[in-house]
Amino acid sequence: MANNDSDDTDAAPETETVAAKAPRKVVTPIAGPESLADRLRPHIKKIGAGALALAGVLGAFYTWRWMSNRKAATHSVALASAVDLAQRGVEAPDPAKPAPAAPDATKPKTFPTVKDRAQAALTALDDAGGLAEADPLYRAALLMDAGRLDEATAIYAAHATDAGLDGVRAREGQGYAAEARAAATKDSAEQQKLLEQALAVFKTMQPDDKGPRADYAHYHVARVLAQLGRNAEAKAELTKALELAPESDIKDDITARLALVDVP
Repeated sequence: MANNDSDDTDAAPETETVAAKAPRKVVTPIAGPESLADRLRPHIKKIGAGALALAGVLGAFYTWRWMSNRKAATHSVALASAVDLAQRGVEAPDPAKPAPAAPDATKPKTFPTVKDRAQAALTALDDAGGLAEADPLYRAALLMDAGRLDEATAIYAAHATDAGLDGVRAREGQGYAAEARAAATKDSAEQQKLLEQALAVFKTMQPDDKGPRADYAHYHVARVLAQLGRNAEAKAELTKALELAPESDIKDDITARLALVDVP
């Protein structure tokens, strides 16, 4: 130098070559084991699990930082509520089953979509006062899940040059945002442009191969290369990710990708 959530995301299969004239089917972002979306399963599940599933990716990492910022009682309650809501399950209603007359009080509340969950968490976060600004990247993650890409991108851009892990996370978020826009557009030229943007950002996500999340950086680069039809390059990046972190948190994801992009 990168959450099926994927694209977080059950997403479309890997794409054809860049030169193909047909509109490219984009595989939306998958982050790995922290995601609430379905994990990659080699040869069994399609890569992806939801168009903007990023809250699960970043949320777990930041939760402990949020809890350390509890100062004012009122704001702390709102903050705790936001974190709790962001971790609730997502369960789409079954149209074949009649809606229950009343919610089951013995079961934790779930949300029909990731977007609904993120919006509920953001609403609670807005009541947290100054504590809500203690970690803006957490808000950006929720904004991504809520489909509010412009707001999320603005936060990521403001912190992309931060030192340390926050800067790495912000650049990772920028890459996810570009991928999400590529997945949303119907214009093949615009899609190509946005994927190239995502690729460029992921390549700068972690410039130090010995730094934190370097394996993720190479993995993200590989994902986008595969979407651009550059499978040989993608395979090299995935191999590098495993070399850097043989017991990576996303080892299963990397292995699954390798099976899909393997070239003679």
